[in-house]
Amino acid sequence: MQSQTSDAASGVARGAARCAAARTDPASYATGGWQGFEFLTTLSGCLASWVASNDADDLATAIKYWNVLLDDYQTVGDAQGGDTVVTHDTGYAMRTFAPYSALAYDWLHDAPGVTETLRAHARERFAAWLDYYGTSGYLRDLAGANYEAGYAFAATLIAVAEGGEAGAVGDAHWATVRDVIWKQDIAPAFDAGGTLDGGDWPEGWQYGPLSVLEHALGARAMQDNGVTIPGAAAWANSLALRFAYDLTPVTQKVYTAGDTDNTAPNRDPDNGPLLAVMAGPASDQAKTWARKLNSDLGAVNDNPLFDALAAAVSGASAALPATSATNYLARGTGNWYVRGAWTAETAWSVFQCSRHLVPDHEHSDAGNWVLTRGADDLVVDPSPYGSLSTLTSNAPAIDTASLPAGYSPSQGYWGQTTALVWARQSGSGVAAGRCDYADQFRSDDVPSDVSHALRDFVMVPHDGGATVVLVDRAQTGAAGSALHLRVRTPGTLVLSGNRATSSVGSSSLAISTLWSTSGTPNVRSMPQDSECASSDHTCDVSRLPAGTEYRIDVPGPAALAIHVVDALPSSVSASPATQLSGPGYRGVLVGQGAASTAVISNDDARGLVAGPLSYSVPAGSGALHVVLDAPVDSNGKSDVTATLSGSDCKVTVTAHQGATGGFDGRPLIVQSSSSCALSDDGTQAPTDPSPASGSPAGGVGAGGSAGGSAAGDGGLSGAPSGAGSGVGTNASDASGMAASGANSRSSASPSAGALPGAAPGCALGAVPRNDAPIGWFVFSALGLWLLGRRRGVDTGAYFAWLKRPGGKGKASGDG
Repeated sequence: MQSQTSDAASGVARGAARCAAARTDPASYATGGWQGFEFLTTLSGCLASWVASNDADDLATAIKYWNVLLDDYQTVGDAQGGDTVVTHDTGYAMRTFAPYSALAYDWLHDAPGVTETLRAHARERFAAWLDYYGTSGYLRDLAGANYEAGYAFAATLIAVAEGGEAGAVGDAHWATVRDVIWKQDIAPAFDAGGTLDGGDWPEGWQYGPLSVLEHALGARAMQDNGVTIPGAAAWANSLALRFAYDLTPVTQKVYTAGDTDNTAPNRDPDNGPLLAVMAGPASDQAKTWARKLNSDLGAVNDNPLFDALAAAVSGASAALPATSATNYLARGTGNWYVRGAWTAETAWSVFQCSRHLVPDHEHSDAGNWVLTRGADDLVVDPSPYGSLSTLTSNAPAIDTASLPAGYSPSQGYWGQTTALVWARQSGSGVAAGRCDYADQFRSDDVPSDVSHALRDFVMVPHDGGATVVLVDRAQTGAAGSALHLRVRTPGTLVLSGNRATSSVGSSSLAISTLWSTSGTPNVRSMPQDSECASSDHTCDVSRLPAGTEYRIDVPGPAALAIHVVDALPSSVSASPATQLSGPGYRGVLVGQGAASTAVISNDDARGLVAGPLSYSVPAGSGALHVVLDAPVDSNGKSDVTATLSGSDCKVTVTAHQGATGGFDGRPLIVQSSSSCALSDDGTQAPTDPSPASGSPAGGVGAGGSAGGSAAGDGGLSGAPSGAGSGVGTNASDASGMAASGANSRSSASPSAGALPGAAPGCALGAVPRNDAPIGWFVFSALGLWLLGRRRGVDTGAYFAWLKRPGGKGKASGDG
């Protein structure tokens, strides 16, 4: 960090400038902003500068703002903070006042002017803050919630800072941090299929950047103090990959995938995830990619300390290989990032499918999708902040009687089996994913009356653009229950028959209703508003300043529809799509130039497979076949035969017979020649961020999942308790957390690149946490009622189901 002082753009230099400004113009830095963010930014800058330069003025200013966090709330010297300061906004201030007070305690521990009286005062505050949040804090144990991330960060840094100095209370807190917060609450979310598997954030990327940075730095702090967090390294690796795949081709924006106040289709990227990789427990390879991405974007963080910590871990910088796979699956959130190529004018898309994972900021929109071509955002999700409605997005909605009154036709929050059933990108780049969202229409204890609901998404890339095929099928509860389909765009759609077209920038968008069981397509201007009305589950407004919507309502009980969406240069006309149909199947033949792709499904609204599937496709000069309902064996394999019949290839697909061979059938993607000879189109291999030596083995790549653990991973055993140095036994036990000895506190300046002031890794048994269920429900219900009045959220649903708290206050992109 000392080496950054001479670079005016560095985190240390920016922190020094902030600290100096707070001294020379104290009135401008006398207010804390949202829940103290301005206070902590000033303190962070002073801490970074003090560590790097030992400047006495920076030290004095740091001590001043440390005391502000300990005692004040909204203005310097107001004495309105203290023990209860962290209770504001349902406890959000735990994220601001607590962790940075702990960092000041640790980094300034033996600095001139820091007395034991001040340290004892801080420990008293820590105990009060932790007692409140550990028993009553909002979402304190729910991985994927930004409130939990802030609490975990605060609790971890407090445990490290006061290690060995807070008596039995501090020892018990260390055990809670180690055995409950990390082992029980967070680490399982890193596992394959866990909420955070793949590096995405369920609340979206207005709330994700600070949250993942807190988790990464917290995991590193635990690691630096002798406790390995299983899965943290692989998760940190995945942050770099997911970030790279989330960037739009030309404008380098990111998909929000949740609540946002932004009035543009996509957001400017926040470098929090990249700093989490660079400063956190990621592999050298992942850090290399993160440095390059951060440099290319010219990104800086609102808090200069985070940039300083990341830059202190020096190393190489290189771009993701140009040969990398062109899709990335974040399994935890069910968000699938797909592009045609790593070129500027390519098509880029995100397909979403997940049950509702967290109460706040995550929308109920399984089956949602967006599409960008080059610099032009063509299909967008314009959902306003706090939307409780599926109709604000591009996700399918269905009339239902199984959800509470007022919810229909939107998806609910109680589904458990909603999932991305499969997602595969073939060797030639065609991507196909299936979302099963029927369970989105169940309530807490009432099964869904929608017995089947599938959305199949197929993206066929070609030079300069792509064609997306959507196959929607639903078995609704009654003839009067319809399937509602929407495609929303910033452009102005013009409808001619069953085809709606628009121009956006240098691109053209065409949406064609190839076939539906019923319903008439139409277009309309999207109504604009910054928010939906409170408790409105049928809201369909857009946060964008302009745009139109394609819409069709397909009556049940058996509703089916096939749509073709073309994204092309304005100078190129889309080749007409051809409907394919016959006994037991229905599909479409699409193509640009000489390339043809057939997308085949059966004609059952339930999508069920019964026996062989036979269909015909024009032989032409060959075609790619994407069979969505291929019969498969227990291993997902199919057998395929094809014969030339006139000018067609007649294809029959059956479940694979035998122990070896067969084609991958989920979905089946094969190439046929002009003579109907068949070959598998292959699957794009995932990108591997190559875990560093000594880190948990296994990586997270495109469509991959985290896995593996370092030798010796196990429980904490034999680590020293209390102050002083010691060496742990690094023994393993059933707790799943590995420990080694930690160094005693030293008065020497912290070493570059490490979180200073290592605390002992105390060998304590797990301390049960008082969950105080009655107090929690009463407290949160009252808090959510008050917040609902302020933010206009669905408090009625919360009281009815104790399930759906509403939006939170925001600052610096988090709340």
